[in-house]
Order: sequence, then C-alpha cells, then structure tokens
Amino acid sequence: MPTSASHNLSENLIFRLSSSDNQTKFKALRELKNQIIGNRTKKLLMSNMASFACGVDAGAKAVLDAGAFSLLFGLISHSDSKVVDAAARSLKMIYQSKWAPKYDFLSKENMCFLISLLSSESENLTGLGATIVTHSCQSSAEQNTLLEAGILKKLINLLHGSLSQRDASLEALAAVIRNNHDVNSEFVEADDGRAFRVVCELTKEKYPRTRLLASTCLIAIWNTSPCHLQDVGLRTKLIHILIELLDDPGQVGDEAPFALSSLVAEKEDLQKLAFEADGMYVLANVATGTEYHKETVLQLLLPSAGNNDQSVLIKLLQSSDDKLRIATVWTVVNLTFPSSPGAYGRFVKLRNAGVHSQIKNMANDSCLDVKLRVRTALGQSMAFSDNSA
Repeated sequence: MPTSASHNLSENLIFRLSSSDNQTKFKALRELKNQIIGNRTKKLLMSNMASFACGVDAGAKAVLDAGAFSLLFGLISHSDSKVVDAAARSLKMIYQSKWAPKYDFLSKENMCFLISLLSSESENLTGLGATIVTHSCQSSAEQNTLLEAGILKKLINLLHGSLSQRDASLEALAAVIRNNHDVNSEFVEADDGRAFRVVCELTKEKYPRTRLLASTCLIAIWNTSPCHLQDVGLRTKLIHILIELLDDPGQVGDEAPFALSSLVAEKEDLQKLAFEADGMYVLANVATGTEYHKETVLQLLLPSAGNNDQSVLIKLLQSSDDKLRIATVWTVVNLTFPSSPGAYGRFVKLRNAGVHSQIKNMANDSCLDVKLRVRTALGQSMAFSDNSA
C-alpha cells in the first residue's frame, strides 16, 4: 500500500513532471531528487554508508511507488537539456538503491538505449548508463551480452573522462569483469593493455573514492584470473592503499574493509601482509566506531564462517610480534565492549572461532602490554557469562 510520502509524490510531483512547461518540469525534478536523497540537513546527519543507503532506499521506493519511474525515463528524450540532466541525476540515484528494477540487457531496445546513454556527451547520461550496468549486471550471460554489444569499450572510454565518469566506469567495469574469464581477458588486453594501466594509475589519484574503486576493479581482475595480476609490488600497494582508506571518515572508509577482505580472502601471504602491526592498529581504531564499523571489522577478520581452517585472527594472536599481538587483542576488546548492542553476538562468533580460548592462553604472555589487554578482554567476557550459560 502506498505510503503518505508516495501519495504526496503522486499528487504533487507527477502532475508537474507531466507539465508542458519546461521550467515546471525542471523544478519538479529538482524536488524529486531531494525526495530521494533528502535535504542537506538530512544528508549531514547520515554519517555512514549504511544510514545514507537507507535514506536513498526509502526515497527511491517512494518515487517508484508513486509511478514516477517511467516518467523519468521518458524525460531522458526531452528537448530541454536541463530537464534531461535533472531526470538522469534522479534515475542515477534510484539505480543506486536496492529497490531499482533490474535492467533487461537481453532486450534489443534496452541495449540500444544503454548504448545511446554511454555514447552521450552528457556527463549525467553516461553516469546513468554506467550506474545501470553496476546495478543490473549479475550473471555471466549478461556480462557476455554487454561485451558483445560493445559496452566494455564504452566503459573503457569513460576512464578518460571527468572524475564522476571515471568513478562510474570503474564501478561498472568491476561488475562486468567479476568472475568472467572471457570479459576479464578482453579488458586486460584492450588497447594493448593501456586500459589496465590506466586503472593501475587511478589507484594513485588524490580522491579517496577513485582510489577505492580502482583498487576494487583490480581486485575483481585478480580474483577472476590471478595470472593477470602477478606483480607482487602492485598487490602490496593495493593492501597499503586499502588500509589507508580504512581511516577515511566517510563512505569510502565504510566500504574499504569489504574490498580488503575480498583481496586477502584465502590468501595467507596477503593476510600476513595486511594485518601486520600498522594494519591491525588501524582496524582496532575502526572497531571503536559504530555497530556498522564493528561488524565490518569482524567480517574482515572472520570471513569464512564454517571453515575448519584456523582463523587469521588466531594466527595474529599467536604472532611472535609483540605489537601485532597487542593490536589484535585490542581489536577484540573494541569488538566486544559490553555496552555495544551487538557485543554479545560478536563475542559468540569469536568464541566459536576459538579466539576466546586463545586469549585465555595468553594470560601469561611475555609482553606486559599484551597481558594488560588480555585481562581487559577476559574481564569483558565475564559480562557475557550469564548469557553463555
């Protein structure tokens, strides 16, 4: 049943979106975009990716429930460029939400429309096209269809565009490449390897989001075909980039742990490199944040639920490096701080992974700083004893 927000949308905005007056359309589109992402005050209150995404999801759902989606697509062909750009911005926001309908790449008409978006000289239209690919490309059949239609080449061309075009392209390229050997090879070999080298260079960009997206794209390449990323120096650089991004105060810092986890998963040599003392101190700091931050760090350190192999966390606690043991125990302390809402759930996961037993065994550690933090961790675990009984 439509909410009051979507009812208001249908009563007010949709009428103006259908107006024959271009200025009325444009103002309605600006208002609709604000319905999706909220006003400036609301955006400032959304301090992390989870809350921001939640706000966008709610706004996008209200727009979709009101039936404005098809109207917005119709406005992409409008004669007034201001109206077109405003509609494209709103659609891009919708396609960044979980409520956006999946785009059918197998439809010839849809593919022609997508090609026209990515071929446009408008930054908003090319960004919309790339965002549609990121949202809807989920199967190898869709990836192959996009490759055959020349979409990969269009996305590569955007790597040489504006900042927003580069970011949109990097995200879409990762979606098209991921777990598809044919598309992956096509990209790496494109323009005699120039496209691949451009992505490597973009990891050095001054903008944190571009560095994150370029790193994510390279991780997708490597995880699909390890032979394409054999440069140990580049892999090491990716780890350092992502560890540095963990400290970013915004959305990038929220997303970086997932990228790092994807990079080091089931790769013991990279795990050892990633979780050296400096990296663990960064994670210990991140683990003092919100519930979202704590859960993200836990997922990074315990990525393989149900795996019988010894967890990376236990290996870190058994390290001969005093600083690494200190940082690792401190991370566990921050993850299980009793006043945190999800502390008990995290304690249970850590206990089931053998982490609690390992910390008990460290009560007489040779390093005094380790022993002090172990006492703190064991003291906190007492708060869960009633729940554990």
